[in-house]
Order: sequence, then structure tokens, then C-alpha cells
Amino acid sequence: MLAHVLQAEGSPCPTLVLPAEALPSDEPRLVHALAAIRRWMRAIGAGHVLKFAVVGRSSTAEHDLEYRFVQCLPGDESRFELRGSCGHSVLAAVAASAERGLIPRLRPGSRVRVVVRNNGNSIRCRVDEVVDGTVVFTVRFARRDRPDLVDLLLLGEPRTEIRYAGGRVLASLVSMGNPYLFVDARELGVDSSAALFAGRERLFDVLSRCA
Repeated sequence: MLAHVLQAEGSPCPTLVLPAEALPSDEPRLVHALAAIRRWMRAIGAGHVLKFAVVGRSSTAEHDLEYRFVQCLPGDESRFELRGSCGHSVLAAVAASAERGLIPRLRPGSRVRVVVRNNGNSIRCRVDEVVDGTVVFTVRFARRDRPDLVDLLLLGEPRTEIRYAGGRVLASLVSMGNPYLFVDARELGVDSSAALFAGRERLFDVLSRCA
């Protein structure tokens, strides 16, 4: 299997772009295969690559590529989130697909249409510039529907009290592409950017228990 590792500017980690035709399409077998790949990545010292993109040619005329995003979760190699998406990984997938020959070579003005298999959304990527192997994109996201604001609230309310071992917080659970849990930092005793970045392990532990 030929795969690519690319990182879009601003992404917290690289994306491993995998060929869809080399992997099972049904979720249970796909997760099993991805777990084996993740174990191998860890074994070669690439365990920091926590975003996977499974990409192939689209089966419809409306899109050029079909893309499935996979977020690796902490812990066991078989723990993944397959319901969201990631703009950074989409760009990595488009660039890798051009290298694989799934789409024409990227040039200024090139346009690539991507359907997100995770949620059915459509993404339009336009190439603005190609310089020394770096590609600059403009990206437009289009949902299948036009949701009301309340549809984006996972629990149907703007704020929810979440109890966890050791305390409780008020949080907003929102899904727009990816599910997010927003917590006011002051609820966790953080009142400055310096305190936020100094918290590290303590904050990660608390937020993990909240989620």
C-alpha cells in the first residue's frame, strides 16, 4: 500500500493519506485495518500522526474525490472517531491525490470537488498558488442541508451542566463538521493565556473526565 504523510499549515499534526481501494469499505473491518496501521506507525516512531484520511476517486460526476476522515483517539490503537471531518486533512488528501494521479496535477486555478463520506458534506478546493512544492488553497464548505441553530446543539440547549469525578462545569456541546465541547476556561480556574498553556497535564486530565 502506498501512503503519503502531509501536513497543512496550522494543523496540530500531519495526516496519513491512505488509498481507499486498498482498505475495506465497511466500518468494522476498516477499523481493524486502521488499528494495524496505527500499531505499525507507533512502532516506527510515527505515533504522533493522529489524523488519517482514506481517499479514492468519486463514484459520481458531482465530485472528484471521496474522502473519509479518521481521528485517532488516546489509548488503544483501535480507538478512532469516524463521525467528524478536518479541513487540514482534506487539503492533505487533495495534494496526495494529485501525487497519486487520482486527479490532474495541481496548478493555479485548479478546482477539486471532494465529498466527505463521514457526513455527506461537499468541499470545493481551489488552487491559488503552487510554489516549490507548497500549494495554497481557497476552500469552501457546503452542508447537505441548512440546519437551524438548535440542530447544531448536541443536547438541544446552549449550556449544559456536566458532572465529572472531582467537580462540575457548564459547557456547550456543538457539532459543526466535528463535535466540540466548549468550556469557559474560568470554570477550570484558568484566567489568562499563560495559565492556560501552563496547565497542560492537569487541564488535559480534567477535560478528559468532562468528555
